[in-house]
Parts: sequence; C-alpha cells; structure tokens
Amino acid sequence: MIGKLKPTVDLRTVFNVNLNDMHSFPADKFELLVGTLNPKWERIHAGANLTHVVVLKPKQSGLSNITYAVVTYQKSEKNTDVQRTYSSEIGDIYIMTSREYDRRFSSHIIDWILFTAMASPCIIFPFFLWFNSKNKYELLLTKDKLIRKVQ
Repeated sequence: MIGKLKPTVDLRTVFNVNLNDMHSFPADKFELLVGTLNPKWERIHAGANLTHVVVLKPKQSGLSNITYAVVTYQKSEKNTDVQRTYSSEIGDIYIMTSREYDRRFSSHIIDWILFTAMASPCIIFPFFLWFNSKNKYELLLTKDKLIRKVQ
C-alpha cells in the first residue's frame, strides 16, 4: 500500500507525527513484508508531501475491509495538544487466491502452445491442398506451352 499523507491544512510545520494503520491490516489477516504500519516522524514541514510505503502479503483470500489510518500530530513543539485526523478509507477489496491470479493474469504459455497445435491443422491442411493444386495447374500450363512451342 502506498499512501500520501499531507496533514498540514494550514501553512505550518507539524511535529511528532504518528500514523497508525494497524487496525486496517490486522496481523491475523496480513503479513507485513516491508515497512511499518505505525511510522513516526519528528516533523513535517509546511506544504511538504510525505510518501509512506508498506508491502503486505494477505494470509487469506476473500473480501477484506480496509479502513482509514489515524494520523496524530502537534501544531508546535511546545504545545502538547494532540491533533487527530484520518486518511481516506479504501473500503472493501477482494483478495484473489494465487491460483485465481495466475489463471487471470499469467502469460498462459501452455494454453497458447495447445491452441497453436489444435489450430495448425485447420490452416496447414487447406494450404497444402491449395499448394498441390497450384503446382499441378502450373505444371499443366508449362507442358501446354512447351507443346505449343514445339508445334
């Protein structure tokens, strides 16, 4: 999951920024491969964009609800009031099994080989019939021309 976070609505630097996405991707349903679901930043400058990358592997297939992440921050280093905001919610997503994914998106090399093997006779047999009749016709024409030249 790649999320872009821009918590500053007004043009101020924010401090002690925490993103909590733990409830969106529970450990019993997803395996965390890269990144962290609870990152922290000391500060984010005004107008700056921040990209947070997480790579997850689902443990089960089926419908899964991906909810919002909670972002908390302070407006100044001295102010201890914590502001809370939420990311946009992705909603329900369908997670495919590996077999279904391969069936839909793989290169299907074996399928193409079988298709070619089954379709080839339908193309090659009529071609050979035409080629043989063409050769017979050309042979008759050359014989006929030779006979006319001799006469």
